[in-house]
Amino acid sequence: MVYVPSSYYCSGKNGKNDAQYRRYREVREQPFVEFSSRQRNRSEKLSRDFAYEIRKAFDSKNLKVHKDPAVRGYVIRDRRIYVPAVIRYNEIPVKVLVEIVNLGNVTDCKRIKDPRFREWVAEAYVKALQEFYGG
Repeated sequence: MVYVPSSYYCSGKNGKNDAQYRRYREVREQPFVEFSSRQRNRSEKLSRDFAYEIRKAFDSKNLKVHKDPAVRGYVIRDRRIYVPAVIRYNEIPVKVLVEIVNLGNVTDCKRIKDPRFREWVAEAYVKALQEFYGG
C-alpha cells in the first residue's frame, strides 16, 4: 500500500504542540503547518504520480501489490479516517508512505526476514525514484 496526502483530509492548520512533542526543536520552532488549497492539490498530484511509479516498479519486480486502490489518500483504522503525520505535516511537495508488509500477517513476517525480498523492494523503490525524477 502507498499512502499520499489527500488534499481534502489535509486542509486547515495541522500540527502538534503537546508537551511530549515540544521537546523536539523542530516542533518548538514550527508546531503547526498550513497549506493553501493550491499547495495541497499540487502535493497530492505529485505524490500520486510518484506512488504510481512505485506501484509499476513493484509490479516489474513481481512484488505483490495490495488490490486496488493500492494508492490511497488516507488510512482507515478503527473506522477512523486520517492522514499519517509523516505525510500530513511534511512541507516537501512529493511525499509518500510505503507500507511494505503487514506485520500482523504471518506470510508477510516471513517475507520481510528474507534478504532477497528486501533487496527486491529496495531495487523497485530505486527504479521508481529514477523513473519519477528522470535519473
